[in-house]
Amino acid sequence: MFIKRSEYESLRERALKAEMRVEVLDGDKAILVERVYARTLRIKELEAALLAAHDAAYKVRQTERPPSSNIIPVNLASLFDDEDPDLVEQDRRQAALEGSTDTLLATME
Repeated sequence: MFIKRSEYESLRERALKAEMRVEVLDGDKAILVERVYARTLRIKELEAALLAAHDAAYKVRQTERPPSSNIIPVNLASLFDDEDPDLVEQDRRQAALEGSTDTLLATME
């Protein structure tokens, strides 16, 4: 089978252009692979820095936390045993008259 010289030259030219495109894409691929690798390393560095900062903050919290032996439990019910009922009622009425946003105080019975 014979082909014309002009067809051969156009096919050869197309083949060369295709090879050049492949080379360019290979170069681009290499650049992209390098960028992905660099970004992956940067992400790992940032994760390591974040973990180090978290560990440092945790250590600071542990050293500044008071020992559990110094914690005294409080009976919340005993805090309100000595309230004057007249003052409490006066506060409720005043809150209701003012339309206070403290609805808990206004509605307590």
